[in-house]
Amino acid sequence: MDPYGTEQGPTIAVLNLKANKRISLGASRRLDASFEVFNAANSSAATALSYLSGPSFGFVTGVVPPRVARFGLSFSF
Repeated sequence: MDPYGTEQGPTIAVLNLKANKRISLGASRRLDASFEVFNAANSSAATALSYLSGPSFGFVTGVVPPRVARFGLSFSF
């Protein structure tokens, strides 16, 4: 058996972007528009690996989810 921490997975680099625009509509009303992109670089880095000795050693058991975009509007009064 190897000491704890001998095996390490790759560095997980994820880029998330967000843009928000607030528009005042007079009095106390406002409109907020937002746009978000999760995993913008579309990384597929391994998040979980099997370190059990045997034929499955080093198998990837989890990856970063794919690129996802979200758009939203919010009206406050």
